[in-house]
Amino acid sequence: MRLRLGNKIKESLRNSDDDAMRWAGLFLFSDSSEKDDLTIPIIKESKFFMTLDPKKGILHFHSPNSFQYFRIDTGEPHEPGEICPKYQLRILDATSEYALLKKICPKQEYEPKHFYMASTYYIYDMKSATVREIWSGSKSIDIDAPFPSAKPEISLKRTKDGYQFDWVGMSVSDNPTKLWRIHRTYKRETEKNGKLYLACYDTTRRQHPIKENDTCESEILQRILP
Repeated sequence: MRLRLGNKIKESLRNSDDDAMRWAGLFLFSDSSEKDDLTIPIIKESKFFMTLDPKKGILHFHSPNSFQYFRIDTGEPHEPGEICPKYQLRILDATSEYALLKKICPKQEYEPKHFYMASTYYIYDMKSATVREIWSGSKSIDIDAPFPSAKPEISLKRTKDGYQFDWVGMSVSDNPTKLWRIHRTYKRETEKNGKLYLACYDTTRRQHPIKENDTCESEILQRILP
């Protein structure tokens, strides 16, 4: 009965015209075997979807005019040393050409007496075909500590040619915790080959932004050609 009720709620959310309500209630689970549970409509009106293929470790963003694939994990959940064999993905904010998503690694024992939990936030930018990490936190020693999620929750301000990221909060990976101040701009720029990419600038000093310095070092998901 509970399973049936849960399926009805998920179906209701999936068919809802309220995108934000859908983001809050529908997650993609890497250990799901149901096809419908591996796709979420991001912006229903523009037919913009996110699909996870956990067997191949591929994240797919697609709309009628765009199909972009990215490597989100190894696709080998039982590979020795894989610290996040099971994870969840959820949308926090989106438009028809952008998404802010969160990858959640719940507490899990990936090897005997070895635990790990983490949260990672990414920007997906359709115009530059980029998925780029903007914040991450993890715990592997003090495993009884609270889950390492950003507080306050991550948000972005969209600009004419990218995104502004300003966040002040307590670190979650450090022990003891300390105050973090993050000020970055993510800007679309053109490479020598004419392709767009999403560059990172440290804007801690607003008048003197620094391109791709240490604070910008983060994971950029590999794009996979379909």
